[in-house]
Amino acid sequence: MSASSPRLIEELRAGNIDMAFMRQDEDAVDIHFEIAGYHGLTAFLRDDHALAAKPELVFEDLIDQTYVSVGRRSAPALRVAIDAWAQRKDLPLRPVHTAANIASALSLILTVGGFSLLPKYADQLLLPRVITRPLVDGPSPIPLMIGYRPKNASRSRHLMEAVRKGWRA
Repeated sequence: MSASSPRLIEELRAGNIDMAFMRQDEDAVDIHFEIAGYHGLTAFLRDDHALAAKPELVFEDLIDQTYVSVGRRSAPALRVAIDAWAQRKDLPLRPVHTAANIASALSLILTVGGFSLLPKYADQLLLPRVITRPLVDGPSPIPLMIGYRPKNASRSRHLMEAVRKGWRA
């Protein structure tokens, strides 16, 4: 099942799934989370954007640009990481548009000509005319977690152990 982390937590609680790869939610105290890996963040923008000529971007480059953010409800961990980065830099980063998911963020980038900060793996979903640029001193990589109900005795726990060991190898 592919869904946002909040939706995956709901599905875990309902017993509809046994485990999920997701971002941790501090309020989900009934779900056990273990780190499976990390995803770095990168800037996504149209190939004709003024910043596209730069090989890498610094935070100051992003100020006063059209910012396509991710939604707090659909990607809370990603939004928190980006907002914390902006706060540490003591610089404003205010969204002009908010996307519900990666696909809608990429579509908005094409439509409005702005930029978005997304996990690096989203570059596998690039649309024509959308490019990426690395961020100098960007946000810390966001942990990808394996979430499961600790009292679940299903066979998927064996799969979870194998995935966790293999990912870290």
